Amino acid sequence: MPDWWARGDDEVSELRKFFAGIDIEKELDCIKECVTQLTREWPAERNKSLRQTWEHGDYHGRNMVFVGNEMRALFDFDVVHRGPRVEDIGRALFMFGRKRPGMGNIRTEIARLFLDNYLRHAELSQEELKGIPSLAVLDSVPFASYYVMLHSDGENALAYFRNHVEMMSTIWTEMQRISTIFAQR
Repeated sequence: MPDWWARGDDEVSELRKFFAGIDIEKELDCIKECVTQLTREWPAERNKSLRQTWEHGDYHGRNMVFVGNEMRALFDFDVVHRGPRVEDIGRALFMFGRKRPGMGNIRTEIARLFLDNYLRHAELSQEELKGIPSLAVLDSVPFASYYVMLHSDGENALAYFRNHVEMMSTIWTEMQRISTIFAQR
């Protein structure tokens, strides 16, 4: 996974190279604005101080099998990586907090319920709670090596890229909108 604090400009350049000849400047501008603002708000030192774990990186309903209230299987490990566990929490909160796939609005009451239930089973420090909104967004920023993989698998990398930029923007907006739930713990 990219280090947006140290390599943000390099990652954007790699996206530009991979999609050479295709007009993606609007999307790249959105990525640069997001990364610049969030890495300023949440500096690298702060990120490195958080508890690190293995992250799945792609929680959603098609990657999981539930039996009753228990998860019995987890699939799709192409973006597994080490990082602050709150990245996964933020991603899952977005994916499961929506009314249905394809919709971006996080239902605040579901996000609160998700977080409350998470906290019943695992402790999060105040710093981890504060980091969820920023790190959930940074975890969703598109990076070139993922699209190289998609392309080699015969997928339409450009369609995925544009969809991912839109999702990143939505996560950014929604995390700002519900940010108070992270401070109320």
